[in-house]
Amino acid sequence: MYELNTENRFHRVFAVVSDQYGIDPLLDKVTPKLLGITAYTNHEVRQDERGAPDLISLNEYGTEDFWWHIMTYNGICRFRDIVEGQTLKIPSLGAIVSLTNDASVETSATGINTITI
Repeated sequence: MYELNTENRFHRVFAVVSDQYGIDPLLDKVTPKLLGITAYTNHEVRQDERGAPDLISLNEYGTEDFWWHIMTYNGICRFRDIVEGQTLKIPSLGAIVSLTNDASVETSATGINTITI
């Protein structure tokens, strides 16, 4: 279905910096690249998909793993903002995987993990 670099799991790759306090989403480097994807298809949200980006990901990609990509690509912050009849842009899976597989993790001397895209 899709090819994935097993050394670089993408489930939470949007978290660019993680330290003893957790994730800092303000230092996200993935979103600008994700928003730069130009290949997408349209998806009309069905009644059973309301507020369920994981179900939309499953229906579109065959896996629930890409739910946050769909939300970010469409500028949606809250699950409840996904409503029946809404048309969402579904970014190309190949482009997402390519972007994700290009990431690498570096650990600084202070123990902070940085994901570089």
